[in-house]
Amino acid sequence: NEGKLAIWSNSNRVYVDFSKQKVNEATIDIYNVLGQKVSSEKWGKSSVYSRELNNLDAGYVIVSVKTDLGVSTKKVFISNTR
Repeated sequence: NEGKLAIWSNSNRVYVDFSKQKVNEATIDIYNVLGQKVSSEKWGKSSVYSRELNNLDAGYVIVSVKTDLGVSTKKVFISNTR
């Protein structure tokens, strides 16, 4: 799947796997289901990006990754345990 990014979640963390990509710079935006941006970061490494989301209740978030290859978007489930 060249050009495809693996995006997933585990517990209260979101992951994006850039290890098979040649990414100069990516912008990773995370939105709640209302469309409000809860996180935005730049990433430029060929490794796995990880972001902990402690400030959200359990539910779905939308992860949008913009690179020079295009935009990848995926809805993932966050299960915060407080």
